[in-house]
Amino acid sequence: ILGLSLGGRVYFRFDTASQVAIIVLMAILYVFWGIFHHHHDGNLNSGTILEYIAISALMSFVLIIFVARILGATEYGKFAFALAFVSLFTVIADLGVSTILVREFAKDKEKEKEFYSLISLKIILGLGMVILAMIGSLFITSDFLIQKIIFILALYALTNSFIDIAYAFFQSRQKMEYQALAAVFGAVFLTILGFFVILNFPSARNLSLAFFSANLITLFFLVIFFHQKVFPLKISWEKSI
Repeated sequence: ILGLSLGGRVYFRFDTASQVAIIVLMAILYVFWGIFHHHHDGNLNSGTILEYIAISALMSFVLIIFVARILGATEYGKFAFALAFVSLFTVIADLGVSTILVREFAKDKEKEKEFYSLISLKIILGLGMVILAMIGSLFITSDFLIQKIIFILALYALTNSFIDIAYAFFQSRQKMEYQALAAVFGAVFLTILGFFVILNFPSARNLSLAFFSANLITLFFLVIFFHQKVFPLKISWEKSI
């Protein structure tokens, strides 16, 4: 991996964008190789996971810096404004459900059967959040492009809310390593898609799509893992919840 990185940097020594992309790609390869290597050897401990979380956070930080540089003040300003606006509504998608889940499931494992109803509740709350964000966007701006970006980022926040409830379940079972690994893979997907978009199709709208797509991919694999290895999933509803 180190040899490929050095060779790529020498070959693209006059192309700053390609050099940054190579560094990020090598960091991603290092994370994937490291996780599978430690898992294969049976020594994937909390310290190792924290190391890869730090690397993933650094990749995301580099991505944001590069995004601001390539998109420029206007396009990046649209993205930042839409993301900040959607963030005002994210509390609606949870309303303390994740906190309650951690507390109650940790105390009594029998209550895990109520997880199905909590998923249904999160779906309702999440859709409500998206609808309210869209209605709010009609009053906050008349720019149709920004309204579209807000809608895409609202969907990104919706997928985030589903990822968060899975994280809450992991915490209730004290399986924080699952949460950490999911966060690492999510950061990797975001970095790959983010750099691909800003280097080939730079715009605030496309960057928003990259954020949403990365979350969607993360959620897809997380649901499969959760269903097969942690807790079988289905949608149901109990009025007592």
